[in-house]
Amino acid sequence: MAPTRLAVLRIISGGQTGADQGGLIAARELGIPSGGTAPKDWLTESGSNEQLLRSFGLVECAEPGYDARTRKNVVDSDGTLLGKVLVPEVVANVEFGGAKRNHLFICGTTSLYTVKVMTNGAKRI
Repeated sequence: MAPTRLAVLRIISGGQTGADQGGLIAARELGIPSGGTAPKDWLTESGSNEQLLRSFGLVECAEPGYDARTRKNVVDSDGTLLGKVLVPEVVANVEFGGAKRNHLFICGTTSLYTVKVMTNGAKRI
C-alpha cells in the first residue's frame, strides 16, 4: 500500500496542553501556518498562557468555555461540528476504519474505543 499523502495548508488548534500544542509546535518547525481560537482568558489545562498561544497565531474566544472555543474553531476551519463522543479519559487520536470507514476508533490514554457511526469517514488519499 502506498503511503498516505495529505496537503496541510494550516493547523487550527484550541491551544490545549498536549496534542494541541504539539501540533502547533510541529507546524512552526515545518513552516506551516497556524492559528485558531483559544478559550476565553487563554485557558489551558495548565492555566492561562496568552503569550505562548498568541505566538502561534491564536486569538481569544469571546465566549467562556471549551465548547464555545471548539465551535469557533470548527466554523473558522470550514468544518461542521456534528456532535461529540465522550469517553472517560484523555483522547490522543481518532481515526475512521472498517470496510466502509463507518467505525470511529478513539485512542484514549489507556484504552481503545470504537463507535459505529451513520456516515462514512473520508477516504485516505
